[in-house]
Amino acid sequence: MKKALKLVAGGFLLSLLFIQCGSNESHRTINEYLGAVPSIEKEYAVQWQELEAKRRATTTREESGRIREQLESLSAQWTESIENHLKENPLTRPLPFQAMEATPYTINEIKVVDATRGRIELVLDVTLTDDILEENPFAWGGGPAYRPSTNMRIYFKALDSQGNDIPHSLISATHTGREPLTKDINQKINATWSREAIVNLEDFASIVEVTEQEYKDAHKIL
Repeated sequence: MKKALKLVAGGFLLSLLFIQCGSNESHRTINEYLGAVPSIEKEYAVQWQELEAKRRATTTREESGRIREQLESLSAQWTESIENHLKENPLTRPLPFQAMEATPYTINEIKVVDATRGRIELVLDVTLTDDILEENPFAWGGGPAYRPSTNMRIYFKALDSQGNDIPHSLISATHTGREPLTKDINQKINATWSREAIVNLEDFASIVEVTEQEYKDAHKIL
């Protein structure tokens, strides 16, 4: 009888834990373009980090096992919360952006094409206004110094409503193909914001294109 009561009490306490640690929809921030996705991601990421810290600090196998079960449950809630929100609130609005001048392409539109736990997939609709050129490795044989490339990248970051850079949002949109990228081609170029950026996007307002050098400096690429 005592054992049964302990099991019931344990189950009740576990239920209470996930009522407290689960979703808190009334306090979520709804972004004009990204919905509650950044807020949900941030909410669960914080809970996950707290449980992970407890798991690393525990000294008993039994307690570590209990925390692992809690992490598994939280993981399922996290995924389900994102999926349910997107079913009811699909992200269909184009994202506002500021493109650089004097580029060999025009960015027509930037949209979210998919969002899952830990990822927001973007697609840039681009029209080439000139050939995308790269150095010609065969120029030594008398060929032209440059030739149309089959690859291209566009670098950009997100700004908040005050015009401030959003941490970890500076990424590149990349196209790698086989066909030369020549004038008048319309091209879709993909990019991904990871969780590191998403948790900071609650106040997302716009995208601004940046130079390759700014991207390299930010990511310490030589």
